[in-house]
Amino acid sequence: MTQCPSFAPQLWLLSLNLIWGVSYAAVKFALDRGLQPFALMTARFWLACLCLLPVVALRERDRLAGAAARGVVTGLALLLGYVLQTYGMQQTTASMASFLSGLITLLVALGGWLVFRERLTTATVLGLLLGCGGLVMMCLCAEAEGPERKDTVAGILMQTGAAVSFACHILLMSRWSRRGEEFAFCWWQLVAVAVGASIALPLSGGAPGAWTLLCEPWIVGSIVYLAVFALAIALVVQSRMQPRIKATQVAVIFATQPLFGALGGMGLLGDQLDTKEWIGGAMITGGVLIAELLRTRAPSQQN
Repeated sequence: MTQCPSFAPQLWLLSLNLIWGVSYAAVKFALDRGLQPFALMTARFWLACLCLLPVVALRERDRLAGAAARGVVTGLALLLGYVLQTYGMQQTTASMASFLSGLITLLVALGGWLVFRERLTTATVLGLLLGCGGLVMMCLCAEAEGPERKDTVAGILMQTGAAVSFACHILLMSRWSRRGEEFAFCWWQLVAVAVGASIALPLSGGAPGAWTLLCEPWIVGSIVYLAVFALAIALVVQSRMQPRIKATQVAVIFATQPLFGALGGMGLLGDQLDTKEWIGGAMITGGVLIAELLRTRAPSQQN
């Protein structure tokens, strides 16, 4: 029987970050074609729910009821994050959105300190300052370019709000997730987002023309990619592979996601970032690496 190479989990996780990075371009493409944000979210998350349902039914069917309340509440934070991110992407490029997503890791550390009184290391503070500096630089670039700029300050602020919501979602998951019900817990979160988007769709006026756009082949392809690969399959693979990887390696691998997103936006959509925006994105990514790598090495230095 052939064994997987020792670096197989790292390659799987790197592949997931490539998928997640390119997903920004897929979202932006669908929005630019005229699909309303709540229509995109409704189709994406209901399809993801259907794809993940067989896994839940086979492995954790008896855990569904117990995970429902915690999953739905956690899913509300996820819903808010996707609403802000998707609407924000109407006023930002995919490349900019992917770089701003790097703030999530830093905000998780800050939220853990503020809410759960977890230790805030010097490396984390330095990473936060560097990330905030990168955010300010990107906002200044957007303001300086004028009204024709694809990346607006309002869009950047919505993407930042999305990062805050996603950080809250991660903190809730870290507190409420229980061994043996990971898929059931995640499935309820997807259901919460799908239901919330479905309710908001007619209220936002996006329902009348949504079905016509959802029949376009390229729109269908984008939604399948976002739902099947970036959500359903990604959740299964991440839950199996990430626990096998050292924390320092996980930090480095996840730091590649903004880069993949920027390259995906440039290669697939023709995004263009100026020098200052690249510096701002590098500051955010560098802040994540500093905060995570130095933080995870600290215990070994003390022993």
